[in-house]
Amino acid sequence: MHTINTILSRSDQILLESTLLRFGRIISFAQLYTVMDDIVHVDRANARQRIARLADKGWLIRLRNGLYLIVTDMSTLGTSDLSEYIIAQALRKESYISLENALQYHGMFDQSLTTVRSITTAYTRNHKVQEVDYVFSRVKEDMYFGFTEEVIDKSYQVNIAEAEKALLDMLYLRDSGHTISVVIEKLRNYQHRLDISKLQHYAQRYGIGMVRTVGFILELIDVNTSTLLSYTKNYSRGYTKLTKDSSRFNAKWRLYYDDHLIA
Repeated sequence: MHTINTILSRSDQILLESTLLRFGRIISFAQLYTVMDDIVHVDRANARQRIARLADKGWLIRLRNGLYLIVTDMSTLGTSDLSEYIIAQALRKESYISLENALQYHGMFDQSLTTVRSITTAYTRNHKVQEVDYVFSRVKEDMYFGFTEEVIDKSYQVNIAEAEKALLDMLYLRDSGHTISVVIEKLRNYQHRLDISKLQHYAQRYGIGMVRTVGFILELIDVNTSTLLSYTKNYSRGYTKLTKDSSRFNAKWRLYYDDHLIA
């Protein structure tokens, strides 16, 4: 049986320790190469070979092309021990974690998640690291708001959507009946923890479609929606559909909905 040699050579140990001290645990190829070249002059081809060997031994985990995580404990070789939120932020610095993941961070979603969903304004690829999918949804600049910088694992800064923004992002990016049901459930169960005024204010930044949707949903849980209703007075034409298959019309909000979603 073939046994992989996981023991670090003295030179590799110096390389990883020096990189950790200068750049931290999540590092780019350029940073690794800089440290490597300082210790012993190498060309880029040899540097790539050495990095590949360290990855094969489990001391480096490839997060995406040119981005790596240094493993600091032999007992966790080849396995990331960092929060998935931290990895998501590292994969795309200009992004924030939202949807169910943000709700989970705020204690409003208790189901197991194997996908981390983030919002960004740039075109970017999705990634898979250690069986976790990292999905990035692109939005316009004026939709990129409503998040705070949180400290994770004592030293990593991660952008995470406020609960109100996470709910709106769910409505904005999806139009399924399941999503509508989840949002209604969260609003009912956590109304006391949510800032409903902020939710309504944020909804107006999305435009008339979101205002109609949120106004209609909030009325279902007996929330005063006069602010949103006033906003709709400037939009007496057109309509919005709660889902693509919605067929029942609510004249007050000029919105099509489904009976089974409001039961």
